[in-house]
Amino acid sequence: TAGMERARDAVVEALTRVIKPAAILWRNDSTIRELEGLERYVQTGLGDFPGQLEVQENGCRFHADPSGGQKTGWFYDHRENRARLARHATDARVLDLFSYAGAWGIQAAAAGARHLPCVSPSQAALTPPLSPPPLPPFFSLFPFLPSYAFNLLSPLPH
Repeated sequence: TAGMERARDAVVEALTRVIKPAAILWRNDSTIRELEGLERYVQTGLGDFPGQLEVQENGCRFHADPSGGQKTGWFYDHRENRARLARHATDARVLDLFSYAGAWGIQAAAAGARHLPCVSPSQAALTPPLSPPPLPPFFSLFPFLPSYAFNLLSPLPH
């Protein structure tokens, strides 16, 4: 928003003082900015921001691309729900729609899902994320399907 745009320097100063981040990325590329007359951009606000990050969640490792991925590249606010799904995934058939980085699907696979197609139009979804270290590679068992979820589901009976 325009208010946050005006406060950028103060935000960087406060974050630097309180949590001392190695890098800060301004992900200001939402179309909503145009309603306030703001330009859209993605820009490093501090430090050197790597292209890809390794994200660890619920015992699994993933790749995320905060500067070029969908939104921020990762949605930590879903971590508890993904852990809940994993508790029900053992020997289950799971369909991961809107897969992107595989956050839901890979955690279900790590919990023992037996069939797990992951669906996303994103090229990132076609590149398998990192596997959990204690598990053997399981990506050949779980196809990554390049499609929009609604296109894939629309021919199915309601």
